[in-house]
Amino acid sequence: MKEHKPGVNPLSWKWSGKPVNLLGPVLLFGLLVRIGYMIWASRYSPFFNGPIVDAALYHKWALEIYQGNWMGREAFYQAPLFPYLLGLIYSVFNPGPWAIRIIHGMMGLGNIFLVFVLSRTLLPPFWSAAAAWLCTLYPGFVFFENHLLSETLSVHLFLWALFFSVRAVQKETLLSWTVPGLFIGLSALTKPNTLLLLVFLTIWLIATGRKHFLNTLGKASVLMLMAALVILPVTLRNWLVGGDAALISTNGAMTFVHGNNPSAVGTLALPQGFSGNIETQKKEEIEVASSLSGRPLTHREARHYWFTSSLKFLLNHPRFTSRLELLKLWRMIGNYEYADNYNMHYDENPVRYFMPLPFALLFSLATWGMLKSGWGSAEEQVYGIFLLVPFMTMMIFYMTSRYRFPAVPILTIFAARGLQSVMMILKQRRWKDLLTAGMAVVPVMVISFWPIEKRDFEARQWISEGVALMQQGNFEKAVERFGHAAEKNPSEEGLWINMGNALHSMGKPEDAIQAYEKALKVKSDGPTALMLMGVAYGEMGRFAESEAYLMRALKEMPNSGEVHLYLSFLYNKTGRKDEAKFHLKTAEEQGIQAPASLRMSLSSD
Repeated sequence: MKEHKPGVNPLSWKWSGKPVNLLGPVLLFGLLVRIGYMIWASRYSPFFNGPIVDAALYHKWALEIYQGNWMGREAFYQAPLFPYLLGLIYSVFNPGPWAIRIIHGMMGLGNIFLVFVLSRTLLPPFWSAAAAWLCTLYPGFVFFENHLLSETLSVHLFLWALFFSVRAVQKETLLSWTVPGLFIGLSALTKPNTLLLLVFLTIWLIATGRKHFLNTLGKASVLMLMAALVILPVTLRNWLVGGDAALISTNGAMTFVHGNNPSAVGTLALPQGFSGNIETQKKEEIEVASSLSGRPLTHREARHYWFTSSLKFLLNHPRFTSRLELLKLWRMIGNYEYADNYNMHYDENPVRYFMPLPFALLFSLATWGMLKSGWGSAEEQVYGIFLLVPFMTMMIFYMTSRYRFPAVPILTIFAARGLQSVMMILKQRRWKDLLTAGMAVVPVMVISFWPIEKRDFEARQWISEGVALMQQGNFEKAVERFGHAAEKNPSEEGLWINMGNALHSMGKPEDAIQAYEKALKVKSDGPTALMLMGVAYGEMGRFAESEAYLMRALKEMPNSGEVHLYLSFLYNKTGRKDEAKFHLKTAEEQGIQAPASLRMSLSSD
């Protein structure tokens, strides 16, 4: 059995015979687990019809597009390609949970296929099929395919960008870099961090093509120009519609702050004053920054404030920064799948047991595969560049499985390379080499499997399920889920706020107020709890108590348009029209769209 030399196979998806026979069973297995997973989720998962956090925002955004609002009213806060694709799918198939999941599943099978095709440049057919099997056995792919998140689309475009970049390397023509630029641009419209590829590929092209500098410069220019052609319409739209020439989206500064603030430990860490609700994050970003700076700020000014403040903090605390980056690195190669929306470790779908590959094992095998690779071929170097992008993203921002996800398909290729090397060592009985492999792989595996801290996110999972059930109007079951969360961790952020909201929706304002009172003990939830207690008392006709709580909320959140709006409602009810008009005007200045009935009531006086 001869060891395969990388970089000798031209990239192609046309074969006959053995490779197709090897790939067929992988795709069939991948199809069956996707069908089984989807059927179970449709019957038993509260998230199937109840998207939460980012997924809920994407669904809402897609519904607006489906209803005809294609242009929007302000600069994109998040990358737009996935919600626009979702809106298009809703327009063709009508809003519902099935079409997008089926399309995601097709993309997932396409990803397995692309892994097989890409690995053929480095591996013989049998081990290319092994890479595809590793991709199929990793549970993250099917998990994310069953949520309304951009990860599946992002990885799919990322792999196509890799495919055409490798093809461009092999063709060595100027125009061959046209298509990689297009796919990198599309991928950036799903995940803006993909723009790092343009930087790394340009540096690599210039570094490796110094002898033909003008030709190399032409390739880099074509690559960047085609990506710019894809991105430019979004930039122009942001400027024309929102008056903000943001390249793609405007949440980058806040994402940076979430991973780099005094509370940061390498995963998402919300600064004080933020609820974690993506729908209100922009408003909170402006309000908190305005409060801390002592003057009203525009969103552009707030972004600058947050980014520069976070950067200064990191530079002024080098020991903290060094420790933080080490924590990011440890979590990045660790086995635990950190969640910022849905937690893979609490997935109850029984089909997941057919996909048992843990990240730690995959990464350990890939480490040996990378060590055994000579990195002398251009193909290997391009794979390394694409692998660098998600890892650099996590070092810049923070570790979450969603940011690590694009690295997994490339790791499966190197893991198959590692397996091939180990099998060859065993067949040839090279025991010293086997010891060397063990000395490389085992420490990595120990570090990867070793838990950094106690990880008990069960309360957070119960809350997430409760929120999903609330989205579907099933408030009784939602309250039951929140009760389970309270048994696990009564101090969990967002628990009592959501419990109160569910009870309020059930027509139990007294019980809701009791839940909000418990939320006051959770520091981050306190201001919102004060506001909601004010609203609840107002609906009960207890106007003096309503005003007292709303004024306390206003003191905690002086720039909150919502509090001003609720005060306007209260004062309009109690006949204090001038005060109602003042708070209505203030709310609208804060960007809150007041109901027409309230505006008409006050304008008629």
